[in-house]
Amino acid sequence: MPRKILQNINTDFFHVIVQGINKEYIFNQEVFMNKYLKLIYEYLNKFNINLISYCIMGNHTHMLIECKKNENLSSFMKIINQKFAQYYNYKKDRVGTVFRDRFLYEPIYNQTYLLNCFVYIHNNPKKANIVANHSDYKYSSYNDYINKTGVASSNNINLLFNTKNYLSFFKELHSRGTYALDIDITPSEILNLKIKEFESQNFTNLKSILQNPNQIANLIIYLKSSYSPLKLSDIDISKELNLSVNQIRYLLKKGNI
Repeated sequence: MPRKILQNINTDFFHVIVQGINKEYIFNQEVFMNKYLKLIYEYLNKFNINLISYCIMGNHTHMLIECKKNENLSSFMKIINQKFAQYYNYKKDRVGTVFRDRFLYEPIYNQTYLLNCFVYIHNNPKKANIVANHSDYKYSSYNDYINKTGVASSNNINLLFNTKNYLSFFKELHSRGTYALDIDITPSEILNLKIKEFESQNFTNLKSILQNPNQIANLIIYLKSSYSPLKLSDIDISKELNLSVNQIRYLLKKGNI
């Protein structure tokens, strides 16, 4: 069954991460990197998923995905992770969980952040000091966009850059530092992202929300009930909203959460 939160997000774009259980290096051999990439491509069309960019690292994988029917994302990730886990366990003669979670995801609501995430994904191997140049890394979509192959379709190029003559801008973007959802993200960073989601969905801002008790209650309920890659405690929320824990719990009780 698809995660309910994905059915309530008003965007087609997601930054998706999968990671090995206990941060294990499940992609540390080419046979496993190739298998996971093969599974991604095998099921894209079945679930009407558009892969914009990707990077497979030793213990995790990043993908930037366009999905017109958000509920398809859960189904897509479920099957590729199940298939990979079966293959990995067979090859390693092991049993048990392979992935840390089904997947982590971050909704993307604007073009600036879409480009930011796109570049961040390709920057992973350089950030980890695995390669000196983006083009030296085999298991990312960076070279697709250099050579106009693979995921660098005309649609994706136009989606990202709105021009066919994008290469100089593409290279310039990759020379800059960027931020996007990472494996070691903190509760405060998650809360900031989820508050932005709530602001976007309700056409408001945090300052206005904090002036309206009903809106505060709705925001707190959203923070507690929507999907998060980390568990958000009442203390985390109270610090972020500058409210007492008792106020948080009162509003949650009022909203039957």
